[in-house]
Amino acid sequence: MKFKKIHVTLKNLDPEYGLLMNQYHVEGQIGEKLKPVSYSVEEDAERSAYFAEIDGKRQLYIPSINVYTMILQTAGRRKIGGKSAKGVLAGLMKITPAKIPLGTDKYEIDLRGGRRPPRTGGRVPVARAYLPKWELHFDITYDSEYITNPNIIREILEEAGIRSGLGDFRPQHLGPFGTFIVTQFDVEE
Repeated sequence: MKFKKIHVTLKNLDPEYGLLMNQYHVEGQIGEKLKPVSYSVEEDAERSAYFAEIDGKRQLYIPSINVYTMILQTAGRRKIGGKSAKGVLAGLMKITPAKIPLGTDKYEIDLRGGRRPPRTGGRVPVARAYLPKWELHFDITYDSEYITNPNIIREILEEAGIRSGLGDFRPQHLGPFGTFIVTQFDVEE
């Protein structure tokens, strides 16, 4: 195995439909019945955001597993060496860091109707952290013995930026948010 690294930057495509966050919280979902509580738009939006201490300051971030999964889902229709690109990339690619910083702790609040578990069919107000402008910088480490042309990864990322997107209410889930373009794709030699 011979690993190489790609430095990647993604930038939002349309600030009118930036990045909607919706972090899933397990508490209240396991073994407990949800109880009616008073609703706070600010608290709901804060809970939806991914926050972590990165480089000594509180920042919003995107989990690398979200980028990894997006790439694999988009890769399903492509081939690498006669095999499904999804299967090949799943074992031979890694995204770092685990928490990809967005470089800010500021967000706007997006409030619209949605559904919360348990799905009863009823709509409820849902507030989410919203970033009209965003940019992600991360690395993709891949096995260059199996993936001899890293441009396949770029092509998959470019397609994912339009067809899949990141975050909540993205194209993959019939929404307009989270689309992006690839502004940097530098392969280390």
